[in-house]
Order: sequence, then C-alpha cells, then structure tokens
Amino acid sequence: MTNDVASISRSAISAYQNMLRNTASNVANLNTEGYKPRETQMQDLAGGGVVAKTTRDENAYSVDLSKEMVALITADIGVKANAEVLQTAARTQKSIVDILI
Repeated sequence: MTNDVASISRSAISAYQNMLRNTASNVANLNTEGYKPRETQMQDLAGGGVVAKTTRDENAYSVDLSKEMVALITADIGVKANAEVLQTAARTQKSIVDILI
C-alpha cells in the first residue's frame, strides 16, 4: 500500500467499519447465553494506514454494553475524521489543478 493520504484514510475507514460490524454483532447478542464478544484491534501497516483484526474475548462472560458504546463512539469519530481528510485532500488536489491550469 502506498502511503498517500487518501490510501491511509481509506484503510482507516475500512478498519472502523469492521469495528462497527463487531459492535453491532456484540450488541445484537447482548442476551445470548454463551456468546463471546468480538474485539477489534487496530494494527499499523508498514506502508501507512491501518488494518483491523477481529478476535473473540474468550475471558468475557457477557457483552459489556458500556465497552460497546465506547467502541461505537470511537468508530463514529474515526470515520468522520477520515472522511474529512479525504474531502480535504480532494479539495487540495482540485486547487492545485486549478492553479496549474
């Protein structure tokens, strides 16, 4: 993966979407007996960006709703921030093209 801003932001949005899927699954299974919650770990990529790794929390006895709400808020802020980065990069690129033309 190249380390340009757009690629880094797209990888972050993808990772946060993974976090949202895991959070949704955990909340949906809040009252499911024996359900082991999924956890999302973000890992840096060598060329820039991040990837989400999903694991099961084998030590958990149930879903911790407060932990899921923190994950939901984190993912929401992360997606919005990286979407803004993509919009800013696009505006900057357009401005550069306009200057060169």
